[in-house]
Amino acid sequence: MKRQGSALQKSIRKDAPFGQNTTMAILQKKKLPLLEVAPFDNFRTMLTLAREEAGDSIAVKYKEKGAVRSITYGELASNVDALGTALSTLEEGLSAVAVIGDNSYRYITVLMTALSSNGVVIPIDKELPFAEIANILNHSGCTTVFFDKTFLESFTENAKALTTVKNMVCFQLKDHEATEKVLSYNALLELGQEALQEG
Repeated sequence: MKRQGSALQKSIRKDAPFGQNTTMAILQKKKLPLLEVAPFDNFRTMLTLAREEAGDSIAVKYKEKGAVRSITYGELASNVDALGTALSTLEEGLSAVAVIGDNSYRYITVLMTALSSNGVVIPIDKELPFAEIANILNHSGCTTVFFDKTFLESFTENAKALTTVKNMVCFQLKDHEATEKVLSYNALLELGQEALQEG
């Protein structure tokens, strides 16, 4: 007995040109309404539009210490602004920023900060041996690196081998644990927030 395909399968032409067999094409064929989106040409503009048009809507949800935290588009944009401001006070212009660790809200803010600036972001595989991580940092000309606390000892012990790195920032480091070599992410964020408030 011949099985009948789903409505979705029937709506897709096997001979359709590349790109037409997409969700968008199916929605247009069924005449479903599409969300109106303001045009943008860079990441910073996209984030600004999100803050203006949906500032109180939830952008990110994540678990921290067993509780679910919600971050709005307004909060996300403010944190990105603060982090970018803090980084620009550490060095002239944001150049190359590396990030290593588990996926997290802090990780997202670093990516978005770099993408919203003229800088370059270098996500590094956390499973690599530290010698390979150091090699990537040195060859990329990375000046700032963000990392999880699991890498704290490796970065502290091998700081001299990282020839281009000027700033090391640990995501989970508490303010009182920060040293001259390693900064706290939270302290850096607060520095940026204060600088923005002062103008």
